Amino acid sequence: MLLNPLRILNENIRTTSSQLNGLMQQINAQQETIERLEENNRQQQKIIQGFQTDQLQKIKLPLIMDLIQLADGIRGLLEQNTQNDAATTSEVRMAGEVEKFESWIESILEENNVVRFEQEVPGEFDARTQKVVAHESTDDEKLIGKVVSVSPGYYWTLPYLIINSEVKLSKVATENKVPQKFTFVLRTEEVKQYNRK
Repeated sequence: MLLNPLRILNENIRTTSSQLNGLMQQINAQQETIERLEENNRQQQKIIQGFQTDQLQKIKLPLIMDLIQLADGIRGLLEQNTQNDAATTSEVRMAGEVEKFESWIESILEENNVVRFEQEVPGEFDARTQKVVAHESTDDEKLIGKVVSVSPGYYWTLPYLIINSEVKLSKVATENKVPQKFTFVLRTEEVKQYNRK
């Protein structure tokens, strides 16, 4: 008599165990599906971020390059004016205003994360950031092979992650402390290189 209830209990345990195994398999399959969906979501986010960064560059780049050309033109005017020893008071005053205008353009560039760099004293040539556009002969052994700036170069720093919601901003701020960025040479510096006479 006791064997019959035990047999029924055993059968119930096996049925329940089989059902639990089936449920575990379903949970595992759902977990794999969720992981695949999360990976797809991460890939889509990368594509969207790349697109947003590319769009930012395409929109701002022409304007920034125009500002750089304008700054170059102003520097050229100032150099011509400083070489003129017979400058009148009005020309000196005008040069001061032009200098203010150049500073204003540089500040606009800096506000857009474009930073000017230049080799002001003779230094080593860096092929990644400089391009030789002129040569000058010298007898000074210390200067041979050194370079000095003719026209500055510019770095541009762009956000790697463009945040389009306050939730994402909060998450980035707590996890990374600062948004991710990348910097690249927008325009190489033009330099003059000293050669042996």
